[in-house]
Amino acid sequence: AREWVFEIKKRLEDVFAKSNVYSVLHGFYQEIAVFGTAAFLVEEDAQKGIRCRPFTIGEYCLGTDAAGRVDRFGREFFMTAEQMKNTFGSENLPPAVRRECDDNRSQRWHKIIHLIWPNPSADPAKQDHTHMPYTSVYLTDNGHLLRQSGYREFPVIAARWEVKNASDTYGRGPGWKCLGDVKMLQKMQKTKL
Repeated sequence: AREWVFEIKKRLEDVFAKSNVYSVLHGFYQEIAVFGTAAFLVEEDAQKGIRCRPFTIGEYCLGTDAAGRVDRFGREFFMTAEQMKNTFGSENLPPAVRRECDDNRSQRWHKIIHLIWPNPSADPAKQDHTHMPYTSVYLTDNGHLLRQSGYREFPVIAARWEVKNASDTYGRGPGWKCLGDVKMLQKMQKTKL
């Protein structure tokens, strides 16, 4: 058992060392200490094993289940037409974005919505993405589906410093305790200037 645990530990450390997890964790701990909530997405990466995508407060929203565990995630972000083509494939783009790529106007920004939630029709016996425990969709802001896929486990690491009650989705951190003082100092500096 000791050899097995050592081997698993070594493999995890190798994956972490190749990925960007340590640099993401640095920002993650800063966010949780100030805002009380922090989140990042862990995805598979062909070259590095995993790739972590950090988020800052206000860039995402979370949802919880009846037990207070985070099991829903949503965010809005922007991609150029060229990035959309490389990420989702030309055949999945809306006609207007496809024309932008064809007309060499591929640097225009477009709003993308990414949502992850528990899949009510999950079936462990089936291996396709529509029956995985978590559904993931990418949409344009006008509702055009760019990609629908799934995850075997919730891919978002979302931590909360302190949760007052089970119905709270977001946590409170030490930064909340000094918020009044910070606002007062900013007002004093503004008055002095």
